[in-house]
Amino acid sequence: MKKKHIFGEIVTLTPDCLLIVGRETNPLFKTPSCSVLLYKHKNILYIFDTGATSFIKDKIFIASNLLRPFNQIILYSTQAHADHIANNSILDIIQAPKKTYYISSYELSQLQKPEKRIAQDIRDASFFIDMEELPNTLLRTFFENIDPFEPLAHKAEALDETKKQRFTLGSVLVTGWKSKSSPIIIIESAGYTNGSLMFYIEPLKLLFTGDETASFFPLWQSSNTHTTITLLHNIQKLVEERFVDILIGSHNEQIYKNSAQALDFIEELLLLYARFDEYIRKNLIGHKREGGATIEQLYLSLLASPFSAHIPSWELYSKMLILNKLRSLGCHYDPAEGVAARFILPKD
Repeated sequence: MKKKHIFGEIVTLTPDCLLIVGRETNPLFKTPSCSVLLYKHKNILYIFDTGATSFIKDKIFIASNLLRPFNQIILYSTQAHADHIANNSILDIIQAPKKTYYISSYELSQLQKPEKRIAQDIRDASFFIDMEELPNTLLRTFFENIDPFEPLAHKAEALDETKKQRFTLGSVLVTGWKSKSSPIIIIESAGYTNGSLMFYIEPLKLLFTGDETASFFPLWQSSNTHTTITLLHNIQKLVEERFVDILIGSHNEQIYKNSAQALDFIEELLLLYARFDEYIRKNLIGHKREGGATIEQLYLSLLASPFSAHIPSWELYSKMLILNKLRSLGCHYDPAEGVAARFILPKD
C-alpha cells in the first residue's frame, strides 16, 4: 500500500533530495500549499516552488540546512499561483553567496498580482454558480489567509525564450531548457496554466509535475485540457520507458517512488478523465429534452453517481470543474440566464 504523507512532513527521497509535503484547497483549511522539492547537486541547492504559510516556510529553512554545504541557490517556480510562490522570500533568508530565481516568461507577467487571474476566473464562474459568498469576499478571505505573501517578484528572472529547445526524452518530444552543466531539465508543460513548467532531475529519474497531476480535470479557464491529457500520456510513456522512477505532484499525499506506482497513478488519472467526460456527456444527453442541464443538476447527478468518491469536498471547486469541462466540450448556453443557464452539447 502506498504511504500517505502528512502536511509539512519532510520526506527524504535520496540523501540529496528532500520533499516537504503540501496539501490541496479544502474548506476545512482555506490556505492551500503546494509541495516543495529541494535537491542538492555538487554545490548548488535547487528549490522547486516554496508553497504557502509560515509553517512551510520554516520547514524549507530546516530542510535547506539538512542539505548543507552549498554555495549557490537556484529557485524555480512551476507557476505563479499564490500557493506556489508565497514563501519565495525564503531566498533572502537561506544564506548562500549566489542566489537566482527563475520562472517562465508568461508566469512572470502574473507574478506581481497572482490573484488577478484567479479573481477573473471566480468572477466569471459566479455568473453560472450560486456562490455562498460573494466573489470579492471569497477572494479576500482566500488571500488574507495566505500569510506571509512574499513572491519576490522584483528578483524573478524569466527563463530565456531564445534558449528554449525541442528535444526528446525517450520517445517523447518535449519543449524546454537543458544544458550539459545542469542536472535539471525544464519542461514547458503549459497545461494547468499557460506558463506551467515541470522539472526532471536526470540523475534521480525524478519528475516533478507541479499541478499538472493535481486532479482529474484542470479547474481554471486558462487551463488547457487537451494539453493536460497529452501530458499525462507522455508521462505514462516516460514511466514505461524507465525515464521516470520517482513521480511527484504539487498536491498529492503520496509519493510514487517506483515506476509501478507511478504508472498506476497516471493510469488512474487518465481513467478519471475519461469517466468524468462520460458522466458529463451522459447527463447532458439525459437533459436534452429539457433544453440542457444546469451546473447544479450536473453537480447533484455526479454526487449521486459512483463518481462521487472523486468529487472534491468543496462544492464551489467541484462546480468550477464542471463549468470548465462544459466549456472544453464547446457546449451551447445562454449567458443571460446566469445560474439557470442550461448547457447542451454541440451538434457533431
